[in-house]
Amino acid sequence: MFNRLPETLYHYTGISGLRGILDSSMLYATNIAYLNDAQEMKHGIKEVSFLLSPASPVVKDLISENPPFEKAINEVLSRLRAEFVSEHHQSLLQAPYVSCLSAMGDQLSQWQGYAGQGGYAIHFDARTLRNSVRLHGLESDEIKLDRTRYALSQIAYTSEDAGSYVAELLDRLVIAIRDQFEGDPERGDYDLGLSYEFALIELEEAVAKMKNSAFEGEHEYRIVAYVPEKAWDNRNSFHEPSSIGLIPRIKLDFEPSCITGVTVGPGENMGIRQNSLEHYFDMHWDKFGYTEVIPSDVSLRPL
Repeated sequence: MFNRLPETLYHYTGISGLRGILDSSMLYATNIAYLNDAQEMKHGIKEVSFLLSPASPVVKDLISENPPFEKAINEVLSRLRAEFVSEHHQSLLQAPYVSCLSAMGDQLSQWQGYAGQGGYAIHFDARTLRNSVRLHGLESDEIKLDRTRYALSQIAYTSEDAGSYVAELLDRLVIAIRDQFEGDPERGDYDLGLSYEFALIELEEAVAKMKNSAFEGEHEYRIVAYVPEKAWDNRNSFHEPSSIGLIPRIKLDFEPSCITGVTVGPGENMGIRQNSLEHYFDMHWDKFGYTEVIPSDVSLRPL
C-alpha cells in the first residue's frame, strides 16, 4: 500500500553528521528549490499540472463522482492549475523544507557515496519521529502556537502514486464547492476563499513528495515542513554556503527515543567504528536507552 509508514526509516550520513544528529537530536531540512537535483521541483510541478488537467484520471474520477458540480469543478481546477504553473506564482512559491530518509537500511547505492571512509545509517522509529518532529528551539507555549505544517510521507515515483496525494486535497476542495453551492449546482456565485488558498499550499507540499521514477531505487521518505512565511527565526533557520550560493535550511528537533540503532557502513576499520559507537551509546544510556549498533552486510569494493 502506497504511503504506508514502515516501522523503521533510515538516514544515511558521514561521521560528522552522525555525531551532530546524536548530540543535538536534530535534523536539518533543505528548501526544496535548492536540492541537489535541480530538476526535482520542475518534475513535481509538471506532474501536478497534469494531475489537475481534464485528461487526468484523478479529475475524471472526481467529476464522475460529482456530476451536478462538473462545471464548477472544471472552473476551479482550471484556475488552480493556471495559477499554480504560472511564472508569477512560482517566483513567489514558498517552497517546503525537506529532510530525506530511506526505507532501506543497508543499501549499496547509499554507501557508495562514502567510499573508504564509511558512512552510517541511523535507524529511526518512524511513528515516533512523525509525532515528535518540530522546529528547533520552540518553548512549550510556542509549540502550541506553531503553524508549521509537518508530514512524514513516502515519495511518489509514478503518476499513479502522485495522483493519490492530489486526489486527497481535491476531495477536500470539492467538499468546499458543495458547501458553497449549498446543494444547488445552478447557483452562479461562489467564493472558495481559504479552501482555495489551502489547496494551493497543499499542492506546493505535494510537489515535495514527488520524484522521477529513475530514483525509485532510493525508496525515499521525507519529512516535509511547510513553514509560514513570517516564521523565519534565527533559532531554527539559517543559510548554508554551497557552490550554488546560500542555501536556506531549517533545524528540526525530534525525541531522542526515535533513534533505535545505527548501521556501520562498509569501509575501513569497521570493527573499531562499531566499538566506538557502542561506547558512545553506553555513555549516553540515559538519553537513548538501548541502541543497537550493527555492521553492514554489504561488500563495498574500492573504485
